[in-house]
Amino acid sequence: MISNFKVTIFVMIAFVFALGISFQQASAANFVSDISLYVGKSKSSQVPEDSSRDLNVSTERAQISFGWLEVPYESSTFWGINLGYQRDVFGGVRSEGEWFGVGLGYFFESGFRLRGFYNASTSFASQSGGDGALVEVGWWRPISSKFSLGLNMNYQSVNFVRPSASFNSIYPALVIGGFF
Repeated sequence: MISNFKVTIFVMIAFVFALGISFQQASAANFVSDISLYVGKSKSSQVPEDSSRDLNVSTERAQISFGWLEVPYESSTFWGINLGYQRDVFGGVRSEGEWFGVGLGYFFESGFRLRGFYNASTSFASQSGGDGALVEVGWWRPISSKFSLGLNMNYQSVNFVRPSASFNSIYPALVIGGFF
């Protein structure tokens, strides 16, 4: 059976290509989109003092960003939106969540990029009403005239209203992007 994560990734990629083709036909040469992916495993404990009770955590994250760059692309301001999905398996229990945000950033001529998003809508498992920040620091290089490949280091901070909770995470991500 295909997991929700794989279906989400497939839908995101299909959406990016369909949107890119439509923008390319409309001659909007400053549209940019990228997908960042992270799959990892770690250990976590609900009782930090007792490492014998550590549980394995498996995390999958996918994020898609759409936006606009000033021309030329090599050194320009980014403004856009992002949509994200995360699935964790912690001690055999699966939790899923998603987020939506708006952001600004800057793409440097060297390939370095910096973006910040305000995620106004975040939910995860039974938690909802979340908001917070997502900061991406990364580097990418063109692999063709329309596509780029790179790496990001992401910092995400979320505060939930129902129930009251917060979390911070730092994670790397593989980034596949396109200019249309």
